[in-house]
Formats: sequence, structure tokens, C-alpha cells
Amino acid sequence: MEKSESRVLGILGAFLGGLLATLPWILVYVYGNMMFSALAIIIAFVALKGYKLFHGKQDKYLAITIAIISIMVVSIATFIIIPFWLLAKEGFEVSFTNFSILYSSEKFTAAIFRDYVISVLFTVLGISGIVKTLKEQHGSVFSKRQLKDNENK
Repeated sequence: MEKSESRVLGILGAFLGGLLATLPWILVYVYGNMMFSALAIIIAFVALKGYKLFHGKQDKYLAITIAIISIMVVSIATFIIIPFWLLAKEGFEVSFTNFSILYSSEKFTAAIFRDYVISVLFTVLGISGIVKTLKEQHGSVFSKRQLKDNENK
């Protein structure tokens, strides 16, 4: 029996795959004390694998779905997971109070935001390769043909 395609399950798979792909990037950031943003390129690729593994519906909206999920995962990893992990690494209690204290530091906030911008740029590089491939396979969300069909309706 063939598995049916589900956009919701695909999104769940993409999200989990994307989070899994952030682990090497987070570990290098937290324990290597450096931002190796090139690792962010793989997030979109693993998100796509997760989407397909969970039998996500593969249509013209797949590229935009993977792009959105990838940016979401980078945002969550940068602004939530990394700060909590840094607190744990430094021996602080992992709590929302300490999380708030960390973000009250202007120096920390500026550094994390700068690293976020760089990571998003590298994630977009990964996304662009996937988007190009998926557009060739499924067409663009904003294809000329679709726009004409909508105008005729």
C-alpha cells in the first residue's frame, strides 16, 4: 500500500529534519566558540529530506515551505537553543530568568543578532539550491501560467 501525501506531516518532518541539521552548527558555536555559518547551508537540504521522509505533499508550494521552515529553524536555534545551551555550558541554571538576564546584555544581544544575520545568509544559499531544483520539478508558485489561469477565473 502506498503512503498518502500530507502537507502537515511533511512540515513536521521538515521541521524535525531542520532542527537535526542545526546540531553540528550549534555544537561548533557553543563548544568551538565560533560561528561556522557554512553549516547552516545544510539545514534546507535536511529539512527537505525530512519533508520527503514524512511523505509531505510534493507540489509547487514545496520550495516555499522548505524556505520558511529553514528560516524558522535558524531563528529558533539562534535565539532560543543556543542561549540556553550557552547557559548550561557555563554552569548557570537553565531558566527563563537567566535567559532574560543573558538577553539584557547589550553585548550578547548584538553578537547573537550579528551571527543570526550571517547564518540566515548562508541558509538562504542552501535554500536557493533547493528552490531552483524544486522549481524545475514542480514549477514556481508564481508561474506565468498560474497567474494567467487566475486572471481568467
